[in-house]
Amino acid sequence: MKKDSLQEIFMAKKQEEKVALVLGGGGARGSYQIGVWKALKELNVPIHILTGTSVGALNGALILQNKYEQAEKMWRTIETRHVLKLNKSFETTSFKSYRRTVGGFILSAVKKRGFDTTPLKSMIDTYVSDEAAIRKSEIAFGLTLTEYPSMKHQEFFLSDIPFGQLGLYLLGSASFYPAMQTTRIEGKEYIDGGYYEDLPIDLALKKNPTEIISVPINGLVSLKRPLTNGSIPIRQLGSKWPLGNFLLFDKNRADINIALGYYETMKAYDFYEGSWYTFEKAGFEKHYEEFYRRFASFLIHPDKRFAASFFKTENQQRKLLIALNKSWKGKIGKKELVYAIYELIGKLFMISPTQVYEFESFEKRILERYKELLNSTSFEEVDQLLSINVTYSVEEWIARYIETLPLLSNKKMLFYFTDLMDRNQEEEWYNWKVNYLIRQKPHVFMMAVCLDQIKNINL
Repeated sequence: MKKDSLQEIFMAKKQEEKVALVLGGGGARGSYQIGVWKALKELNVPIHILTGTSVGALNGALILQNKYEQAEKMWRTIETRHVLKLNKSFETTSFKSYRRTVGGFILSAVKKRGFDTTPLKSMIDTYVSDEAAIRKSEIAFGLTLTEYPSMKHQEFFLSDIPFGQLGLYLLGSASFYPAMQTTRIEGKEYIDGGYYEDLPIDLALKKNPTEIISVPINGLVSLKRPLTNGSIPIRQLGSKWPLGNFLLFDKNRADINIALGYYETMKAYDFYEGSWYTFEKAGFEKHYEEFYRRFASFLIHPDKRFAASFFKTENQQRKLLIALNKSWKGKIGKKELVYAIYELIGKLFMISPTQVYEFESFEKRILERYKELLNSTSFEEVDQLLSINVTYSVEEWIARYIETLPLLSNKKMLFYFTDLMDRNQEEEWYNWKVNYLIRQKPHVFMMAVCLDQIKNINL
C-alpha cells in the first residue's frame, strides 16, 4: 500500500475519534479534576464530548471556557464560605473538633432544610461568566440533575438549556440536599445529579464516543450503577489517595489534589511509572534489576537465613502477595512489586506524593524519614512529623487513630521487624510471638525487608 494511502487512512481514523471526558461528583474533591485537565492539555488529548454531574458539571463548564489559569485560581482560593452561607467558621484541628464541627454542620443543615447556596451561585456567575463562548465550543456538553422530591433523574445537553440559565443548571446539579438548599428551575425543584448517577457515563454514551476518559473522585453514593459498553475503551483516572472531605473546601488540599490529578494522568499515558507515587521511567529498568538482585541476596545471606525462611514456601508467598495486594489496593505483578513495597513504606512515612521521584532519591527520602521517626522521643513529635496542613477526611482521621494502637499500627510493627533484623539474634526468630506477628502482617514484614536493604545500601 502506498504511503499516501496509509496517511489518508490514518487521518480518517483521527477524524472518526470521539473522546468523551466524564467528570464525577464529589464537592471539594473536584480540584483533582483540574489537575487531570492540566495534563490532558499538555498531552494534547482532544475532548469531543464532556459530561459531568455536581462539581464535575461545574468543572466541565470551566473546561469549555478553556481558561485553565482561571479555573486553577478558583480552586486554589476557594473556602467553604464561598460555597455556603455560614454563620461561623469550621474548626478541624483534631478529630474531636472535626466531629463536633461536622456534627454541628449536619444538625444546622437539617434545621435550615439546607444551607443557603447564594455564595456558590455568585462564584458560578464569576467564574462561568462567558456563556456565549461556552455555547460556541465544539465540545458536546451535558450535565445531570435530580428532580426533587420525586428523585427522578434528569439529563440535559447544552442545547436543552435556555440561554442565560446555564449557571442555574450548574447550581442545581451541585445542590447536595439536605446540606444545601434545593434549586428552583422553571417551577421545579432540583438537587445534586449525583444522587442517581455519580459518574454520567450513560449520558456520554448517547453521543457515541469511541473512547471514554472517566474521572471519579469518590463522591456521592449512586442509586444506579452507570452502564458501560464493552466495545468502548474506558480510561479510569481516579486517585488511590484520599481527596479530603467533600463538604469542607481547603485551598491547601486543593494544591495537593491538583498535583495528584496531574501526575495520575501523566502515568496513565505512560509518561511515568508508579501507582500511589510517581517515578521517572528512565531509571526503572536499573531499579527493577537492583531490586530483585537485593532480594535474592537477602534470601541466601547467611545472617538473614531465619528471616528469609518466611518466604520459602509457595503458600507463604501466596499469603504475602494477597496481603500486599490488599494493602496496596491493586494487583501486584513482577513489575509492580519493585515499586509497590516502596510506595507502602512511603505512605506509612507520609512522604509527599506531589512530585516526581527517581528511585534513588525516593530511597534517600525513606531513609531520612526513618531516621527522623527513630529519633523521635514522643508520640506528639511523631504525630507532627506525619501531619500535613490540610483538613482531614474521616478516612484519614481513622487511619491516624489506628496508628496509635500497638497491635494495629503498621508503623510500630515495621519498626519492630527492622529492630529484629538489626539485632539478628537467631533464637528470636523462633519465638512464637514473632512468627504470629509475621503471619498477621506479612506485607509489613516485606516492607521491613525492603527497608533493611535500603539502610544497608546507604550505609
